[in-house]
Amino acid sequence: MVQKQDTAENKSIYERLGRIVSDFESLVLQLKMCIYTLLILNGLKDLAHARILLSDQTAYPILQKLRSMVAHHYTDRKTEARHIGKLFSQTASLIEHRNFMLHGSWFFDRQQANPPAAEVLKDKIFKDGVDVESRDLSAVDMDLMIEKIKLAEQLFTALNLCIYEPDRDLTLKIPLQKINALKIP
Repeated sequence: MVQKQDTAENKSIYERLGRIVSDFESLVLQLKMCIYTLLILNGLKDLAHARILLSDQTAYPILQKLRSMVAHHYTDRKTEARHIGKLFSQTASLIEHRNFMLHGSWFFDRQQANPPAAEVLKDKIFKDGVDVESRDLSAVDMDLMIEKIKLAEQLFTALNLCIYEPDRDLTLKIPLQKINALKIP
């Protein structure tokens, strides 16, 4: 068995991947906090019930539950509901990209010194079979992903505030420009 050497370049990739994992879990926590706020505003007395229901859920189902709850919350405010729908769409793409990074097989280019890069492979299932998806990821790509995850967390923090204080203008707290910045190139 060939052992991987922990070169400075690969440590850099590993460190960035660790930041992605850590920052992403902060985003997931903020999604849960939005759900908790909606439930409390609608009469939940014991938060432990909500925590139990969400405890083993992954990011995508939590996002979908929150999306439905927010749509219901903004039933009478269609413009805001449409606006926030874009945040959910971009965040779903962010989750998909993060899952690719986290669950893919990483192959490092030991010849490239700076920035470090890796080829990431992951099987993708189609109705007609399976194919391999391949992406080249550099330290720059990973830094961009970290920025997008942090931005998404900030936007969901703002959403939580808007839910809790409904007089706040959601479109000002969560500007379309910032939502669009979440887009994965």
